[in-house]
Amino acid sequence: MSCSICRCEYNAFTSVYAEDAWIDGRRHAIICDVCMMVPKTYDYDEKKQEVVVYDELDPKRLNTVEEMMSDGCDKDEARRSIKAVKAILKKRKK
Repeated sequence: MSCSICRCEYNAFTSVYAEDAWIDGRRHAIICDVCMMVPKTYDYDEKKQEVVVYDELDPKRLNTVEEMMSDGCDKDEARRSIKAVKAILKKRKK
């Protein structure tokens, strides 16, 4: 089994977006846990010292490699997934 975004072979997958559209506007039967972490779903507001949760995924709001690493991702996996997500978003715009 491989991820429909980055095509990697993983043990941890989700099928959350099999019914609903993902950040690229398409449905995906299988997405690896690393690609799932690329769209930013929250931020920390330093001034208010609180977490801001985003209800909707936004193609302009993606996590960085450093942010994904702070959430437990491997550096190379984070880079690969970010690159793959950006590629499908770019392809969608054409």
